[in-house]
Amino acid sequence: MACAVDSTSTAPYSNRSQRLSSSSSTSLRTAQQHECDPISTRSRIESSSAGTTSLERRACRICQSETGEMVRPCGCSGTMGDIHDTCLSKWVATANNPSTCEICKESYAKSGSVYRPLKEWTRPSVETTDVLSLVILCGMIYSLCYIGTLFSERMFFERFRSGCHMRADDIGRFTLLFIFTFMIVSMVSKYFSAARVYVNRQKCIRFVNKSH
Repeated sequence: MACAVDSTSTAPYSNRSQRLSSSSSTSLRTAQQHECDPISTRSRIESSSAGTTSLERRACRICQSETGEMVRPCGCSGTMGDIHDTCLSKWVATANNPSTCEICKESYAKSGSVYRPLKEWTRPSVETTDVLSLVILCGMIYSLCYIGTLFSERMFFERFRSGCHMRADDIGRFTLLFIFTFMIVSMVSKYFSAARVYVNRQKCIRFVNKSH
């Protein structure tokens, strides 16, 4: 007895096959359109180049920040070439050789120097010996003034104008006057030299891009 095949039972399988075939052909056409579409291709290239550019951003080799204006004042290239002007100024202030790059050994390209704002000045270092030297300096200045008073009390200037000879105490006072004057001048010049060095350290060197 022959079995009759029910057409209603095979209909769902036939419809599903048709849907799968239609979906596959639609996906194939979409892929072909994307491959042939120049706008889509260009957008993929731009997104790829944007990702590459994000990996090649400029960053300061000292603070590692990617913001702010940077310069290339020496012969370093690549990621070691970019640096903030302010970061480099602080670096060279403590370097052994502030005019030469420690990496490429080339001289920095500078455009001059300016003083930093007063609130950014470093605090001067004062040691115990400096305080003691200042006390000694004040004592010698007082002694110098006292010797001048003694000259006036002993009427040295009147006796000198009248042609009298110098006495032994006058010679002693002159000797002390010469010694104190020499020491005061030496110490004051030392303080002026230290003050000049301190003020010069508050300058901020301006760096520019080096032309190769």
